[in-house]
Amino acid sequence: MQLYQSRFAASAAGPYWDENGFPDGTFSFFGQQSGREEALVYDGDSILSDKHHLRYGAEYRITQYSLDQIVPTFDETVRSNPLLHSYLVYAGDTWSPAPRFDFMGAVRLTGTRFAPSTGYPYSVGALDPHVAAGYRLGSSYGLRATFDHTTVAPKPLEADRYDSANVDQNGNPAPFVTLVPETADVYTASVEGAGKTQFRLTYWTQLENNRIDVLPFNYRQAGGELAPSPIGVPTNVGRLNAHGTEFWLKYGGFTLDADYIRASSSSASEFAYNNLNAPAIAAGHLFPVGYIPDFAATLGYEISAGKRVRITPSLSYDTGYPYGVGRKAWIFDPVTGRPMQVPNDNNVNPGANYYFLKDPSLPFNAITNPYIGNLGTPEGDDPNTLRSPPQTVVNLHIEGDVTPQVTAILDVVNLFANASPTAYGQNGYLIGPPGYAGGDPLYAAYYQNVMSSSQPYVLGNGVPTNDGATQSVPWTYGRGGYIPYSYPMARSVQLRLRVRL
Repeated sequence: MQLYQSRFAASAAGPYWDENGFPDGTFSFFGQQSGREEALVYDGDSILSDKHHLRYGAEYRITQYSLDQIVPTFDETVRSNPLLHSYLVYAGDTWSPAPRFDFMGAVRLTGTRFAPSTGYPYSVGALDPHVAAGYRLGSSYGLRATFDHTTVAPKPLEADRYDSANVDQNGNPAPFVTLVPETADVYTASVEGAGKTQFRLTYWTQLENNRIDVLPFNYRQAGGELAPSPIGVPTNVGRLNAHGTEFWLKYGGFTLDADYIRASSSSASEFAYNNLNAPAIAAGHLFPVGYIPDFAATLGYEISAGKRVRITPSLSYDTGYPYGVGRKAWIFDPVTGRPMQVPNDNNVNPGANYYFLKDPSLPFNAITNPYIGNLGTPEGDDPNTLRSPPQTVVNLHIEGDVTPQVTAILDVVNLFANASPTAYGQNGYLIGPPGYAGGDPLYAAYYQNVMSSSQPYVLGNGVPTNDGATQSVPWTYGRGGYIPYSYPMARSVQLRLRVRL
C-alpha cells in the first residue's frame, strides 16, 4: 500500500531568444509551470497453488497541472490549468499447467475525468487485455510471445490549452475539442538461451492509433470549397507503425546489446503544423520518424583485476539519425479537394523546401519559372529519408570493492571526446538555394510578403532577422541546407559509492 504526493515546478525567462524558425525570428518568452500529484496505490500478490500465481491492484490519482506563459514579442499568452481524476484496477493470473509451459492473462481497467479550465468536463475509459505464453525447450532454451493492448489518456496540456494567438481571421478563439485516449497494440516474440552462452532475441511490432496531433479543426473538409482553418487544435488523427529486433548476448566477459528499429508516423517533424501534415493525414500517409537511429549497439568486456576490481571497457555505435525535408509535400488539390503530392518548392512550402524557383511567388513552369536549384542532397520524396554520419563512442566502467559492504564505481563516458554531429535539421532561415547570399529582387519581394515586413528581405541564407533587413542576433546558421542539431555527450566522469546495508 502506498500513499504519496509528488510536486514539480519550473520557470523560464528568455528576454532574447532565437527559435531558428522562419519567419518568426527572435522573441521574448517568460513562463512557469507546476504540478501536484496525489495517489493511493495498492498492489497484491498471491500464490494460490503451484499452478496459479495471482497479481492484482488498484490506484486512484489526482493530478493538478498549471502552465502560464507570456510571449511579449507576439503579444501572446498560453495557459493551462486542468484537474485530472484517474483510476486503475488490474488483475492477472499466471497459469502453469505443465512444468515447461506457462500462460498469463491480465486485464486493466482505466479511466480519467478531465476538468479543463476552458470547455466542459468529460471522461474517458478503457479495458485493456494482456496475454503472454512461454515454453521451455530442454534445460537451456525458451520461447515466449506476448500481446498487450495499451490505452493512454490525453496529457494535461493536450486536454486543456488556451492560446490567445490561436484565433481565426475574425478573432474567434480555437473551438473546444474533446479527445479520446491514444491506443497501441504491441506484439513480441522471443527466443532465449541460458548456460555458458546466454542470449535473448526478440522481434516486436507496435501499432498506435488515435495519436494526438495539432491540425485545423476542419482538416478533413479542407480543400476545394472549404479553406483550411488557421486554427490548430489537438485532434485524435495520428498513427504510428514501428517494428524492430532486440538482441542481447553474454559469453564469458563479453556482453552485446543491439537494437534495430524502423518506424513511420503520421506527423513529419520538419513540417509540424503548417498546413502540410493535414493533407498527408487525410491521405493516410505515414512519414519516417526522425528521432531514433535505425541501429544501435554496445559491446563490452569485463576484466577482473584481482578479486576486488572489475574493469569494463565498452564500444557504442549507432547509425545516423534520419533527417531531410523531402522532395515532395502533401497539399489539398484546389480543384478536387483531395490530398495530393507536389514538388516541395518555396512556392508551396517557404522555409522548409527542397526546390527553389526563379520567382517563388509563382508556381513552377519549366519555361517561364524554372527551378534554379535544390538542396543537392539525395533524399527521397518524404522527410527523414537521409541519415547523418554514424557515431562511435568509447566508454569505461570500473568497480572496486573497498570493503565487503562498500563498492566504488567510476564511469567515463565518451573517453576520447569525439564530438561530430549526430543529428541534422533543416536550416530555419534557408530562403534560397544553398549558398544564396541575398540581393535577388524577386526573392526579396516574395519573402517580404511572407514575413509581412515593411521592407524587402535583403539578407541571404541562415541570417536570423525580425524585419528582413537587419541581423537580429550575433550568430548565423550558415548558407547550407542543413545544420547540426545535436552532439554526443562530451567526455564525462562520474564517481559513485554503493553501500550495502
